[in-house]
Amino acid sequence: MAKDVKFNIKLSIDGKEHIVEATTDVKHFAQELGIAETKGKRLRDSLLKFNGLVTLFQGLQSSIQQVTGGGCCVSEKSFKTKIHRKNILNLLMEFQDK
Repeated sequence: MAKDVKFNIKLSIDGKEHIVEATTDVKHFAQELGIAETKGKRLRDSLLKFNGLVTLFQGLQSSIQQVTGGGCCVSEKSFKTKIHRKNILNLLMEFQDK
């Protein structure tokens, strides 16, 4: 013997209110809720895995920056000074070759 569940849903479409009546049996409703819960858990697990991967890549990026001298932490003035020194060195090397 199936038990029915009755819903009254009030919708507002284009400023007009509509009342919709929906009826379903308890078993079907429970199955649909179970499916929604399972999909919700899968989504949560996927998001946790994705978050873990993002954290892993951020750690790798930070490690690489530390090993290579901290690229992003170099000030603009320091960077310009390094480029200027390199250009002077290149000019001296060219002059020496001539």
